[in-house]
Amino acid sequence: MDLELIYIIVGIAIISLFIIAFLVVKYKGKKQEDLIDESSILALIEPENVVRVEFVRNKIVIIFKDVTLVNIEELHLKGATGINIIGDKVKFYIEGSNEQNENLYNSIKDFVEGK
Repeated sequence: MDLELIYIIVGIAIISLFIIAFLVVKYKGKKQEDLIDESSILALIEPENVVRVEFVRNKIVIIFKDVTLVNIEELHLKGATGINIIGDKVKFYIEGSNEQNENLYNSIKDFVEGK
């Protein structure tokens, strides 16, 4: 009888650890999504300096008239990652789902178009 009680306690402890680990991973992912502040990214973009905004796969592509006016370090600090500068184009994405990247793209496009 004592051995069965020990097995039950160990089983409950193992199941509890799996549940806690799952919740920690889920919460950590949610926390990262909350770090992206669209308005702070939009504040880095001068609409009159933008030629065009595109969405290619999961990347946001902004073509600038003068790419030297863009503060890339600040863009990175605001949550952009995978930043590539190719000529007058700045390509980046945010950690998260493709849908989140597309939502940010739509926000940037509306901002640039004055909507």
